[in-house]
Amino acid sequence: MAYSPIAFTAANYRDYKFNWIKAYEPGTTTPKVMATDSSLGTLIAKAEVNVDGFIVSSGGALIIPFIEGSYDLYMFKKESEADDNDTSSAVRLADNIKGAADLISRDTTISETPPLIKSDGDRWIRCSDMKGFVWYIDEDGGQWVQERPSYGIDTVQNTTIPYVFNTVEAMTSSLISFPNGKVLQTKSYRGATVGDVSGAGLYKVMTLADFGGVPDGFGDHAIAGDFVAKLINDGEINILQYGADNAGTTDPQDASLVFQAAIDKGLPIYVPKGQYRILSKLSITSEGTILRGDGPATQFDCIMTDALFQFPTLSGRSVKEFKNFSVISTAGTMSASGVVFLFDGTGTGGALSYTSGYKFTNIEVGGGGEFGCVWDVTDTFRLTIKDCGYTSVSNPVRIRGSVVQCTIDNLTGNNTDYIRNYKAQNCGVFMEARSDYLDAAQRVPENVKVTNSGFVKHRRGMQSVGLAITSENNDFDFIRDFAWVYGGGNGHNITGGYIAPSGSESNFIGVLVDKAQNLDSVNVRDIIFNTYEVVGASQIGIQVGSGGVSPFNEVAGVNIIGNRFYGRALSWNRAIECDRSRIITVSENAVTGGIIKAGGFAINATNSKNLTCNSNACNAQTINITAPLANSVGTVNNNDANIITAFIAGTFDISRNRNEAS
Repeated sequence: MAYSPIAFTAANYRDYKFNWIKAYEPGTTTPKVMATDSSLGTLIAKAEVNVDGFIVSSGGALIIPFIEGSYDLYMFKKESEADDNDTSSAVRLADNIKGAADLISRDTTISETPPLIKSDGDRWIRCSDMKGFVWYIDEDGGQWVQERPSYGIDTVQNTTIPYVFNTVEAMTSSLISFPNGKVLQTKSYRGATVGDVSGAGLYKVMTLADFGGVPDGFGDHAIAGDFVAKLINDGEINILQYGADNAGTTDPQDASLVFQAAIDKGLPIYVPKGQYRILSKLSITSEGTILRGDGPATQFDCIMTDALFQFPTLSGRSVKEFKNFSVISTAGTMSASGVVFLFDGTGTGGALSYTSGYKFTNIEVGGGGEFGCVWDVTDTFRLTIKDCGYTSVSNPVRIRGSVVQCTIDNLTGNNTDYIRNYKAQNCGVFMEARSDYLDAAQRVPENVKVTNSGFVKHRRGMQSVGLAITSENNDFDFIRDFAWVYGGGNGHNITGGYIAPSGSESNFIGVLVDKAQNLDSVNVRDIIFNTYEVVGASQIGIQVGSGGVSPFNEVAGVNIIGNRFYGRALSWNRAIECDRSRIITVSENAVTGGIIKAGGFAINATNSKNLTCNSNACNAQTINITAPLANSVGTVNNNDANIITAFIAGTFDISRNRNEAS
């Protein structure tokens, strides 16, 4: 029997300075003698760890202890505990280690430096770390190549190194009973592909009592001996370590249960690239759920008809971000009622409650299949949608009830037709009031901002309802019916951006305000209006009031300032229409020459009261002022237009215009 240097222990114990190490017969407290070197010149019962964490002799010299045969190795805090062989508070460093010298061939060199004379296949073990090397002859003469010899270590009972399985199934079906605290390693979750490392993980063995529940069988697993293998993570779940299949259509496995198990943990979730087939709704049950992918290459493939993610009312205000993934529906099941993110809101007849703090960034929807809606949001506080896109979605955003502080920025998309509807709507952003609460109070969206976004090929671009609603620098292109519609409330602003009809549909109105009742209800400013072709039907840029069509709503508090109208020759019926309106300002707008149809008007104001129509550049096209209401006052000044007036009642200042007639 020969002495061997201690193996499979750390080279440095800085956190254990001034502790003591001691060897024992395996499974006993019978001490074993150690030597300070391979010559066995000095035998010791124990060795001290110095201030720098290295093992030293009694004289303070650095040593590597040598031990004969198999042994257990302990670290003691006090020398007296080592002398008394009291292991109750000691740290076990090695469990039934078998000495290297008993397993290594006599041709192996054990030294700190490699031997100078070597031949092909010679082995050398470096003393400082017990790493093994083999000498291989190659075209450059030869080199030492590291290997990992097993030196007889007990890989089951030793808790200092992990026990390795190829797959999770191999781990859970193993009959080996591991000690509490042992670390297990899996090379992959399924191992379906040669070299597959997806879902590789580390697990800590613990008792059921310490685990505190029943393992879910996705991230945590029951193993032999009534123990649990608990997945070790850094506070974020890798969905592949829960067994999600990202092979997509090449493997029809449903990933719904895997994702729900991960969501229920309440931790952030990382979703690597790949295609995940989802057959049932995923319910967000915890405030801690955050989800991130690897960009568009991370795809959720929806094989259902209702919702991908459902958000019940959760009151916490922390920011919870969903980002960097795409959503498709290769089976085409989401085209009618399917929604990607569904916020439940308050139940019918219930007391108002909110979901709060969600942020969506860099998410793409569509491009594979059609969708009814992306964000269906009810009773939600502090919602952000930023840098997202969609294709083939009927109603990308639906906002209902008490949705407060909602920001939509750089949402761009393209619908494919005007026929499909989601809840009777084909609209880019659709807002509506709600009153079916416990107190029966009507609640509307508040402080909603839609900016820098693009909505293409919808029947409606945006329906604006609520308080302090902003549309800024948005493009509403190829719109069939209305680009922006006022639906009630105060403080609505639509500024900047671009509006154009589809060019092949009838009765297009760019901006429609037919319900406003309060001062400064609506501001329409600095928008570019354009047409692509001449159509026989009516095309109006901005309409305030009902346009002479019953019911005749009197509209108040609208400012139309600084807008620009372009298009094909003779393509607009009216650039601006005001009917049965009061406290209306129409100023500093510009209408390109020749774009108004025969019989049409650049600006048409009928049955209006308190009208200010000043400084509009209509390029000699016509402004028509007809039949103001009794006791009306107004100004029509400094317009580059032909002014036609009729049935004027009240006091109107009509002066300093290009041409004035009555």
